[in-house]
Amino acid sequence: MDESEIQLPGLAIEPAWPSGRLEKAVHGAMTVWLRFTRGEAGTLAIYGMVISLSMLALVLAVRAPGTSHRFSVAALLLIIAALILPASGLPDDIARPSLVAVFGLWAASAILLGSRSRPLHWIGDIGAWRSALFFTLAGCGLLLLLDDSVWHSQTFNAALRYLPWVALQQWLLQRLIRPMAESWTNDRVVAISGSALCFGLLHFPNPALMLFSALAAAGWCWLAQRHRALLPLILSHWLLGLAALTLLSPTLLRNAEIGSRFLLQR
Repeated sequence: MDESEIQLPGLAIEPAWPSGRLEKAVHGAMTVWLRFTRGEAGTLAIYGMVISLSMLALVLAVRAPGTSHRFSVAALLLIIAALILPASGLPDDIARPSLVAVFGLWAASAILLGSRSRPLHWIGDIGAWRSALFFTLAGCGLLLLLDDSVWHSQTFNAALRYLPWVALQQWLLQRLIRPMAESWTNDRVVAISGSALCFGLLHFPNPALMLFSALAAAGWCWLAQRHRALLPLILSHWLLGLAALTLLSPTLLRNAEIGSRFLLQR
């Protein structure tokens, strides 16, 4: 596949990809990167990096309490691996056994490490639910201000499939990313900001999704510090995600795709 055969429709902002020098340079760099990563050698290199980072984090996690320096290093390694895998330009076939195996190793390492952090309550008290409700309603109000007047309804099955993925994301945010940030600083604002930034970067290179995810993550982390309840945050995440997909234009949100799926979508 030569450079002329690789198209990056996800980079285009309507009506067309700009023709400026910087934009052309970014387009060229992305094309070269995708050309490498979509080949066999690139795929093997990415798998190797993710496996190595996950295994190293797993070794550190064996004896790492949730507030230790080892915990923060192991968490950082897993976050780097999480950035590499979807943003690498891997093929879109998520059912590929090798990709499922690599992701499974990463997820197992993340879950093991996250279980070493300070536990959260599962259901929480009435205050946790009330705060999560107010935050969700405020988020929906903001999304309504950005509404493109055309609702893009989600199917019931799609909404149900989204829920386990949201639960995993929220669990990782509250049991892995936020504890990592808190191990670096005693300043709550700095810890929340760092957690939000990190969570936003996990949605690279989708700019709108990175921004919305970071803003929402800041609120969820603040609620987690205040109430330490997980289920209200999962449901808040789920409802706000569905609201964003329903209310926002696919052109703005890019169908909530990340990584190669964002770059290659039409």
